[in-house]
Amino acid sequence: MNSHILVGFSTKEGDWLSALIRFFSGHWHSHCVLVSPDRKMIAESTAFPFPDPLDGEMRDGVRVVPIEYLHRKDAVEIRKIEHPYPELVWEHADKLAREKVKYDHKRIRDWLFRMSDGDEKKVSCEELILICAARGGHALLPADVRFPTPRDLYLLSKEI
Repeated sequence: MNSHILVGFSTKEGDWLSALIRFFSGHWHSHCVLVSPDRKMIAESTAFPFPDPLDGEMRDGVRVVPIEYLHRKDAVEIRKIEHPYPELVWEHADKLAREKVKYDHKRIRDWLFRMSDGDEKKVSCEELILICAARGGHALLPADVRFPTPRDLYLLSKEI
């Protein structure tokens, strides 16, 4: 039985949002996703609209898609983070996708200016992983870390 979750870190070269995140976080990856235990699917929260796999509705937010979606990025690295209940983490991510949780478009503003409107019904990519890990029985970061980035998750991770 695995005692870790798999997290994919990626960068989209030539994308201004990716460049902004990388500049301010001081990290080479700007996006992170949860990888399914069988490494066939990813759960991610994306700001870019996509057709919902269940009903075709165009929306942003949490989705579960084949891992090939991650590999379309320019730089990808998959690493592991210790967690006692990886299956529960994946179940929570899948549930958030089915609930059509939206992307937190204010997240970058909140992070840059250290402010938050407290809307927990929308999530960014790192928030998705942190929320699912906590709901799966093990918080990855201390509660006082208010503005985590993909870099924070990367620092917790280890090579596979």
